[in-house]
Amino acid sequence: MRVRIWGTRGSIPTPSAPDIPTRRYGGDTSCVSVAAGDALVILDAGTGVRHLGNELMRAGPRSATVLFSHFHWDHIQGFPFFVPAYHQDFSFDIYAPPSKDGGSQANVAQAALEQQHASPFFPVPFCALKARLRFLRLPTDGPLRIPAGASRLVIHHAPLSHPGGCHGYRIEEQSDDAPTRVFVYLTDNEHPAEGTSPAVQNLAKGADLVLMDSQFTEDEYEGRSGYGPRIGWGHSTWKACLRETKEAGAKRLLLSHHDPGHDDSFITLMERAARSEGAKHGIRVEAAVQFREYEIG
Repeated sequence: MRVRIWGTRGSIPTPSAPDIPTRRYGGDTSCVSVAAGDALVILDAGTGVRHLGNELMRAGPRSATVLFSHFHWDHIQGFPFFVPAYHQDFSFDIYAPPSKDGGSQANVAQAALEQQHASPFFPVPFCALKARLRFLRLPTDGPLRIPAGASRLVIHHAPLSHPGGCHGYRIEEQSDDAPTRVFVYLTDNEHPAEGTSPAVQNLAKGADLVLMDSQFTEDEYEGRSGYGPRIGWGHSTWKACLRETKEAGAKRLLLSHHDPGHDDSFITLMERAARSEGAKHGIRVEAAVQFREYEIG
């Protein structure tokens, strides 16, 4: 299983600038790909998906599965610039999480993406997308299963704590002759002030690699700097992420959804503190880096 980070930033794209250098960790918003065998899964379509699309164009036509965590702008805003969507030789199954009342979100996903192409927001209409796009609902009676050649991907999902809702994903690569490999995607989630989240624990249990939203420092979250308290904004701190990771028995933690106000030096300091604390519990911690690939297994 190969996990590649295409966008690490939360809230808004943050190109590197003299006052906020972001070259080291990246400035594009959320997008991650998971490749196993002949299967490709795309998690969210923030501005980072543009780079993934360019690579897919170089590789040639294929199909892929797109999983949205939710439809806030920083998780969909790259889709109008995803070049493969304009080509009929590509095919994408686009899954949306179930709504809180159990209804289908598939139509919500399509409406959100179509709205980005509507006037006055974008000059190219949604009908210009010639790829085969199927808008589907994630199963609620079991995991999503995707064939991957000699192996298979089994994908579990659960609701997270975020205004308007958000879903996390546990992606397992299973085969008959190798140990199961596990990557967990937990963006846009506010952890409990104390203890752990049952949903997070179920998804992250024993995972090889967990990506978690750690947008704020403790001072920012509790309101000792910046805007005032960020409690209730739906994001978390590295300390809460490490607490969840430790309790779940996961091996490696990627801190992501970097705040647009955090430059490379700031994130490096956060990473250093988190890495030191993680080492005490046998957990490898690092800040997610745009374009970096992580091999599992």
